Amino acid sequence: MRLRVVLLGLSVCTVLACSDSKDLTRPKATSVIENTDMFKPASHPVPVTLREVDALIGKQYLSWKNQWPNPSFSLVLMDSGRKYFQSASGASVGGRVTRSLFVVPIAPTRLKVVEVTGITDGENGSKLVEFRWQFDASSQPDEVKSMLSSLTTVYDGKAHFKLYDDGWRATIDDSAAATRTSRGRRRN
Repeated sequence: MRLRVVLLGLSVCTVLACSDSKDLTRPKATSVIENTDMFKPASHPVPVTLREVDALIGKQYLSWKNQWPNPSFSLVLMDSGRKYFQSASGASVGGRVTRSLFVVPIAPTRLKVVEVTGITDGENGSKLVEFRWQFDASSQPDEVKSMLSSLTTVYDGKAHFKLYDDGWRATIDDSAAATRTSRGRRRN
């Protein structure tokens, strides 16, 4: 009798485990997203505001370089900024930003999912997952964390999921991954 109960219990667990693998839950979506290449620790470009650029220029970490004979300026990394950053990029014409402003910290940065906000059905059994993410700044020096509020900004992202024989796989929509949420929007 005990053997039958154990075998019945194992078969129920097996059936439930198999059916769960086809269900895409918010925790499972979070796990799959955070295991994509985009979310692994790397040298991620961190967007910066014009105000942050001005502060970094004040500390002599960055500078604007004139692109003579053009009336444009490019954001460049100064020697003193190399202790915290690998590179800087961006452009300005007449004080107006014409190319997004970024710095790349030396310490690798990991992205983390803050929450999955929705899962909808797509074509051919696929799923669209909308989520909120931010940088995990724990590896950054305190000075970098204090200079870059972008490290604590929350962004909106989207991922397309497809079920394979070994489980769910995700492709992150890069264009949506860098969209700030209304809660994360900052004033320049």
